[in-house]
Amino acid sequence: MSAWVVLGTACAMMESDSSSQPRGSTQAVTCTRSAVIEDGENNDHQVVVHANRNGYIYTFRGGDTEVSPTAGADGGVFTMSLGGANGSQHAARMHGTVGSDDMAFAGLGFNFTDPQVGFDASRYEGISFFARRGAGSGGQVRLKVPDSKTFPAAGECTECFNDFGVDLELTEEWQHFVFEFEELAQLPGWGAPRPAMIDAASVYGLQFQVQGPGAAFDIWVDDVAFVGCAGESAPGELTPITGGSEPTIEGDHDLIRNASFEAGALSPWVLTLGPEASARVEIEDGRACVDIDAPGERLSDVQLRHRVRLEDAHAYLSDFVARSSQPTAVRARVGSAGPPYVDYWASQAEVGTGDQRFVGHFEKPGDGARLAELSLQLGGPSAKSGSRVCFDRISLSDPEYTPPLPPLAERAPKVRVNQIGYATKRRKLAVFATAEKQPVSWELRREDGSVAKSGESKVRGEDSASGDFLHHVDFSSFAEPGTGYTLALGDQVSPPFAIGDDLYEGLRGDALAYFYYNRSGTPLELPHVADERWARGPGHPGDAKAACREGSGCDYTLDASGGWYDAGDYGKYVVNAGISTWTLLNLWERADAKGRARLGDGTLSIPERSNGVPDLLDEARWEIDWMLRMQVPAGQPHAGLAHHKLHEEAWTGLPLDPSADGPPRFLHRPSTSAGLNLAAVAAQAARVWKSIDPAFSKRCLDAAERAYAAAVAEPELYAPSDDNVGGGPYDDKSLSDEFYWAAAELYATTGKAEYAKAVKESEHSPRSRAPTPRGEGGAVLDELAACRQRGHLTLAVAPNKLDAKSVEQARAAIVTAARGYCTTSASRATRSR
Repeated sequence: MSAWVVLGTACAMMESDSSSQPRGSTQAVTCTRSAVIEDGENNDHQVVVHANRNGYIYTFRGGDTEVSPTAGADGGVFTMSLGGANGSQHAARMHGTVGSDDMAFAGLGFNFTDPQVGFDASRYEGISFFARRGAGSGGQVRLKVPDSKTFPAAGECTECFNDFGVDLELTEEWQHFVFEFEELAQLPGWGAPRPAMIDAASVYGLQFQVQGPGAAFDIWVDDVAFVGCAGESAPGELTPITGGSEPTIEGDHDLIRNASFEAGALSPWVLTLGPEASARVEIEDGRACVDIDAPGERLSDVQLRHRVRLEDAHAYLSDFVARSSQPTAVRARVGSAGPPYVDYWASQAEVGTGDQRFVGHFEKPGDGARLAELSLQLGGPSAKSGSRVCFDRISLSDPEYTPPLPPLAERAPKVRVNQIGYATKRRKLAVFATAEKQPVSWELRREDGSVAKSGESKVRGEDSASGDFLHHVDFSSFAEPGTGYTLALGDQVSPPFAIGDDLYEGLRGDALAYFYYNRSGTPLELPHVADERWARGPGHPGDAKAACREGSGCDYTLDASGGWYDAGDYGKYVVNAGISTWTLLNLWERADAKGRARLGDGTLSIPERSNGVPDLLDEARWEIDWMLRMQVPAGQPHAGLAHHKLHEEAWTGLPLDPSADGPPRFLHRPSTSAGLNLAAVAAQAARVWKSIDPAFSKRCLDAAERAYAAAVAEPELYAPSDDNVGGGPYDDKSLSDEFYWAAAELYATTGKAEYAKAVKESEHSPRSRAPTPRGEGGAVLDELAACRQRGHLTLAVAPNKLDAKSVEQARAAIVTAARGYCTTSASRATRSR
C-alpha cells in the first residue's frame, strides 16, 4: 500500500485549470470562499438555493427577436442543454436571431427572486463563470448585474436598467472569466442614479445580453458563482489538515456510489478531455480503463471525475486501486467542482503494471463550499501516450456520512420483468442488467421450480438513460397461462409474474379512479379511497366564493367549487378540463353495448354509484358542473366566455393537504379559448344527458351556445402568456381548431345550419383539409393532440345530419392519423429491440 501525501495549498487556484484561462482581473481572487449560483447539473430552471437565496433561469427579448428557449414573458420555461463546461453534463444556453430594430436584444438571466430586497453578495469579491459561443454565433456579450440602484423593483432608480457590467468577447472554446465587483461599470451617458460602484449588498441577478440587428447568437454559460472573501484575508483553516490521524471507517460511509463498476456502466463518473487531448474509457472486468492516446498539456486534460458533496471540518479517506499497461503518472485530487478550482487534497504518483492501492486522508476546510469532486487526472507531460490505466474499488469515505438508500433502479432486481404479467399471445420481453458482455443462459421456471423454457439473452449494451449495461430476454413463444413464473439468469432471479389474458381487467377502474382522487371541494373518504392514508377533507372550500384577481377586469365572485385539480399543484383550468372531460364523454359515445355495461352504474368506487346514472358520466359531470360555474355571468364584461383558470397567487408548496389553509386563490381573466372549450364540452354533454337528465341537458346547451356566440364576438381574447405565477398560462394564439371543434359539437347536438356552415367552411374541415400520412417522427402526436381531431371523432361517431361523404372524410382523417401513430410507435419499438 502506498500512502499519498498532500501537495500544494488550498488557497492556490489549480494551475492545471486556471493557467490559460482569460480573467477579468489581473489580480487573483485571494480566497476560496464561493457561492455557486448555478452549475446546471440539476437540469432544471431554478438557481441553486444558497444562504436564503432562490430564483430561476430565464431568457428575455426586445423587439422582434427570436430566442430559444422561449422567453419567460412569452410563456416559456427554461430548459438546460447538454454539454457543460469542465466535463459537466449541462449548461445554460440561449440561441436565436436578434430582431431588426436597433433597440432589439436578447438575454439569458439568472434571477434572484428571494429575498425580494436582493441578495447580499458583499461578503464576496466578485463573479466567476464559464462561457462560450456556438459556431456561427457572434461573440460580443454584455454581462449585466442588476443592483438596488439600477433594478426598478428596488425603487431607487429613476432611469433604470443601466446595470453595472462588462463587455465580453466569447470564443467557441469554454473560457473562464472572473470579475471583481469594482471592475463592473455602467454604460456612459445615461442612467439615474450613477453611483461609483455596484451595490454588492443588494444584487438581483446576472444577465448575459446580446444586441445588433439581425445578429445570430448561440451563447452558453456554466458554473456561475460568487467568489472571494471581500475585506478578509484568506482564513488559516483553509489549509488542509494532513497531520491528523486517518479516520476509522466501519461500515458503508462511501460517497462514491459506483465504486467498482460491477454493473458494466461508467455513470455517474465522466471522462473529460482538454483541447489537445485524446482518450477513451471502457468498462472491462469491473474496472474503468482509460486509454490515453494524447495526454494534452495539462494534468486536467484527461481526467475521470465524480461529483460529491462535502461538509466543513469532516475527515475523509480516499482509497482506490489502479494499474497501468506501462508506468505512468496519475494525480488524484479532491477539491471544488467549480471555480475557483481549489484542492482540498491532492497527490501524484507513478502507477505500475500491477495492482496498487492508494490511500490518502484530509479534513475539509471550513470554506462553506459543499459541491466538490474526486478526479483522477491522467494528462500533461508526465503522462505517457499509449497507456491503458485501469481503476477499481474507488472510495471517498466520511465516518459521519450515512448513505441514503440506493436509487430504486439500483435496488431493483437485476432481472426485470413486467410484474403484473404478460398476455399469452403478446410479446414477452425481460431486461437483465449485468456487466457481462457475452450472452447469458436463462431459464423460465414454473411456480413448482420446473423449467418451462430456456434460451440465451441478447446483448444490447449500455443504456444511455439508466447507465446500465443491458441484455434482453425474449420468451414470446411461450404461451402457457399460469402464475408464479420466474426468470433466472445465473444466480439472479426475477420477481414472480403471471401469464394470462385477464391480467389488466382492473386497469379501467384504476385509471378512472384518478379523477376521484383529484376532486376539489369534497372529502375523499373510505371506501372510495383504497387506503385510509389517502382520505382527506374537502379541498379548497373557499373556491365557493372565488374572487377575481386584481387587474382581471371583473369585480364579482363566483361559486367555482368542485371540479378536478389539474396536476401536482391545485390549479383548475377550463382549457385543460376540455380535453379531459371530452375524452370521458367520447369514450361513452363510442362504447358498444358491452362497453356501456362495463362503464355503467356501480362499476366505479365513487360516492354517486348506484344512483341510476352510469358512473363514468357521474365522474365527468363533477367537472362539467365546475366548467359551467366558470362561465362569465350575463351583464358582465366578456359575458358568455369562461374564466381561463383558478389558482393560488403563488406556486403551492408541495406536499400540501388541499383541505389545509393555503395562499389566496383567484379567478383569472376570461379567454376565448376557455369559452370554446366550454362550448364544445357543454354541447357534447347536452346530447349525452338528453334522456338521462333533460333539465341538465338544457342547461348545458344554453351555456354552450352562449359561450360559442361570445367567442365569435371576441375571437382574439387570448390568455396572457406571462400569467405564469402560481399556475401555468396554457396560452394559445391559434384558435381556429378550437372554433372548428366547438362548431362540430354544437352541430352534432343541434343540427343548426349556422354550425354546419362553420364546420364546412373551417380550414380544419375534412372537406378542405385532405388527410395526409403523418407516420414519421413525432408529427403524428401533434396531429392527434389538435382540437380538430376531437371534431373529426365527433362527426365520425355521434349521430348528426352531416352528408355521408363528409362523414367518411372525417373517418378517413382519423384513420390516417391513427395509422401514422401506429407507424411511429412501431418504429420506436423496433429501435428499442
